[in-house]
Amino acid sequence: MDPDAREATVVFSKDWLAVEAIYGGHVVSRLIAALDDLPGYEVRAVTVHFFGSVRAGEATVSTEVEHRGSTTATVSARLRQGHQRALAVAKLATGGDEGVAESIDLDGLLRPDDVEIAAASYGRLPYEEFIESRALPGGSGEGPMPGASRAWVRLRQGGDLSVPVAAPLLLDALVPGAYSIPPVPSNVPTVEFSVHVTPGEVRATSWHLATQSLIWASADLCVEESALYDAAGTVVAKARQTRRVLHS
Repeated sequence: MDPDAREATVVFSKDWLAVEAIYGGHVVSRLIAALDDLPGYEVRAVTVHFFGSVRAGEATVSTEVEHRGSTTATVSARLRQGHQRALAVAKLATGGDEGVAESIDLDGLLRPDDVEIAAASYGRLPYEEFIESRALPGGSGEGPMPGASRAWVRLRQGGDLSVPVAAPLLLDALVPGAYSIPPVPSNVPTVEFSVHVTPGEVRATSWHLATQSLIWASADLCVEESALYDAAGTVVAKARQTRRVLHS
């Protein structure tokens, strides 16, 4: 057996359901956890392409080391449920976590305890039992690109997680901006998700600030950009994702 290739069975609980399938941030997080298993390297960037919805139940995740260099490596992962549902490719790197990072000023921003939990137009979803989101006022509902939003987000349970594993769970928690463009879609499933992360670990049960904005949107597709900051305003991760825009 190829030592650089592995296969494992994973189970996706119905408790992580979103509108019609498993919450995309959870799927990406599970794939990253499978990819982030190369001794001496840590995930720095991941792109996931979805070929179909991931349902509750068992799935097979196979990983393979595509390249291993002195400072970087590339690992791929394929998720199958009957047929291939997702392909992930990650860039990993060696080295410590010393460096500089973008930061933003959070002075004057309402703190989580001052913000009420607001329900989305599609109602409360099962995965929200695990993720708490408190949307801040002042989101953009007008102008050429509506749908910008900010929210305090955190996991309701758990402890320290690597940044790559935690980031998609929190970055994907904001209401998609396409829901602010009439006619309101019935669903906006993710078909591509790309995330870049900073080194280290985060306590995902602590509050983080997530921001999200539409880059462009059409009748069929949209692209959103999001960022995740810790409570001090230091960037943790940034992502972009492509969504289908569906109308029932």
